[in-house]
Amino acid sequence: MPDSMSEMLRRDMRCEGLLDCFHNLKEIDKDVFRLLNEADEPLTVDVIADEIAQEMQRMLNDWYAQMGQLTGEFSEKYGGTSRQTPTVES
Repeated sequence: MPDSMSEMLRRDMRCEGLLDCFHNLKEIDKDVFRLLNEADEPLTVDVIADEIAQEMQRMLNDWYAQMGQLTGEFSEKYGGTSRQTPTVES
């Protein structure tokens, strides 16, 4: 038996945004749309790509800094207890 219209609408309402369901939008799609709307003048694809590349580079630099800090903390905590492996004489 076919579902009623209200049942179909209820199922559709579970999706956070109807356009998100239909178009399978990702966070980067929303960021690009926001960038286009907030711009005072028309933007080219190259300008948008540069903005995205700068943001990705910033995130990558932050990640490298965090990994460097964790590596330093690990070395401070465990670096002084390194053992020398004995050499075997033949």
